[in-house]
Amino acid sequence: MFLLNSALILIILVLIFVVYKSFNISKKYKKKIEELEEHNEKLNYFYNAAIDGILLHDEGKILLVNHALTDITNYSSDELIKLNVASIISAKPIKKEEKNPDKIYSYETIAFRKDNTSFPVEVQEKFVEYKARKVNTTVIRDLTKHKEVENALKEERIKRLSNLFDGQEIERQRLSRDLHDGLGQQLIALKLKLESTVNASFERTINTINEVKTLFDGLINEIRQISSDLMPPVLKDFELEVVLKNLCENISKGAKINISFESNGNFSLLDKKSKIYLYRISQEAMSNIVKYSQATSASVYLLESNEFIQLIIEDNGKGFKFDENFKSRGNGIFNMRERINLLNGKFNLTSSINKGTILTIKIPLTTDKVWKQ
Repeated sequence: MFLLNSALILIILVLIFVVYKSFNISKKYKKKIEELEEHNEKLNYFYNAAIDGILLHDEGKILLVNHALTDITNYSSDELIKLNVASIISAKPIKKEEKNPDKIYSYETIAFRKDNTSFPVEVQEKFVEYKARKVNTTVIRDLTKHKEVENALKEERIKRLSNLFDGQEIERQRLSRDLHDGLGQQLIALKLKLESTVNASFERTINTINEVKTLFDGLINEIRQISSDLMPPVLKDFELEVVLKNLCENISKGAKINISFESNGNFSLLDKKSKIYLYRISQEAMSNIVKYSQATSASVYLLESNEFIQLIIEDNGKGFKFDENFKSRGNGIFNMRERINLLNGKFNLTSSINKGTILTIKIPLTTDKVWKQ
């Protein structure tokens, strides 16, 4: 009886031990399963949260896709699984034997949507382990917006070059006109005057020579004026306020428009490029006032404050409707804006019918000055 009881107790202890061990193993197994499920959940989250299309394929046969790929191709996941990679991207998948398993391959190509429309993409490919075998991972990035921006920038560069060349051509035509209509005509007059002295009396010859002297003085002044328009001498001495004042006075006399000039501040820190650009902008703005505004008066202000230079040019002319759809008769406004952009400045033009026009320009006093965002 004693042996039977002892055997029974031993069996019970063994059963308890087995149950205990099984319980511990079950707990560890359950923990591993939970960890694996958590890991898979994270992987699925990142896989589907990616904005780029991702697919796994074996020699072109699609095995797995993420949600982003359905968005950019308009196929459902089930539809994609039935397709070959060649149905989605216009590129032959790199074969395993041709591909370095440790290298990422990148290239640009065309992708296709469900409705057969195409769009530009960047593709990256790499081999990964999937269910105990090597398969291709292909990441597809939609480049539609990127290409649109790239094309817009390209068009902008072409437009800038075109305007630059147009501006140069206009300047050459103006210079040619000045030389032909001004210097050319005066030289012809000098030639005719001198030829008239061949058979003339002494007294008549002396009078002609005096007339030729006067014509030469006018010729010299004309040459100086053309030279000054191309590069005002005072600009070489970097006196911006002086050259702008002279410009206002000369245009005011020639065009019979009252143009006042005021300056306040220290402009000695401005570099040569900034001074020349501000002068050219002032030239262009006042030329537009004379040609188009029908103004009777205009004002030019050159101001320095808080390490910035402000140039304001305003008139009391007829004005015009200026908005994003405005198309100018020439390249004047575009060229002014481009010059200011090159100086890291700000350009603002306001105008309205019968209320005149105000051009406001603000640039850093020194190149190391930056705008506060």
